[in-house]
Amino acid sequence: MLRVLLKTATWLKLKLLPGSLNCALTMVVARSAVANQAKFGLFDQSFNPGNFSPRMPLWRLGQEVLRRELVTDQNLLNLFFEKEAVCLLEKCPNHFWFWQIMLTALLRHKSSKLTGRQVGEAIANHREQMPRMLLHLKMQAPQSWAEEERALALACGLLLVKQTITRGAVTKETAWQKSPPQIKCEYVVNPLFLN
Repeated sequence: MLRVLLKTATWLKLKLLPGSLNCALTMVVARSAVANQAKFGLFDQSFNPGNFSPRMPLWRLGQEVLRRELVTDQNLLNLFFEKEAVCLLEKCPNHFWFWQIMLTALLRHKSSKLTGRQVGEAIANHREQMPRMLLHLKMQAPQSWAEEERALALACGLLLVKQTITRGAVTKETAWQKSPPQIKCEYVVNPLFLN
């Protein structure tokens, strides 16, 4: 439906109406949220909400709305978000939470340009859905939690797994050997749920 809407609007050289832009934006965000389900529990240090790929549906929607081939990350961000909203979205720990927060804000407010207040309310909505028993745990180090609490916190998204991959040191004597990567995992509290 999104392709039909965008192709029809382009073919007829019509401007997208605000309601239809919201519909198209909601569909793009919903698809992206589903596509990033696997990143739910991972803390991605390289995540940058302003780093969009031209292959992403959001980028293509920005091209349709701006009616030009060359879209910069800044144009795209200014098209769909106000500055306060971008600041809040930058706190997202990975693509999954970025798209989830956007989807929640879009579904609650039916807006095609998200404000900081709307994004803040979406984050608050996710905080409210967190089981109350887990919220007191965020004051303690995750490593000190009981296994059951840690498992529940991981399942709810309060805890994330931060992976660090390193390779062994290569010297003249060990250069011929391939050292396997060392993967270190640690638990971090989802920054969206910190006050």
